[in-house]
Amino acid sequence: MITIVLSAIIEPTLFGLLVKNKRLFLAQIVAGAVGGAVLGLLQVHTTAFVFGSVVTFPAFISADMMNFVNAMIGLGISTVLGAVLGYAFCKKDEKLV
Repeated sequence: MITIVLSAIIEPTLFGLLVKNKRLFLAQIVAGAVGGAVLGLLQVHTTAFVFGSVVTFPAFISADMMNFVNAMIGLGISTVLGAVLGYAFCKKDEKLV
């Protein structure tokens, strides 16, 4: 989780957790698609090509301050929806690792 939040490096989570659990993987794909759709509908743009992580938030700052707010809304939707769908899709007695 730390590598994703700070640097958007998802490989440890992808190969260590998501490839083994297809339902959790599907939940994360859906959450990312919904968050991306929200970002597109709100016409969020960046000043550089970056992946969404805490250290890349400044790339969403522009003359229009609502761009940054909309970016945080879209990224927040992806994060919360990923957690909710991940919890809903996984069986409670299933081991993830």
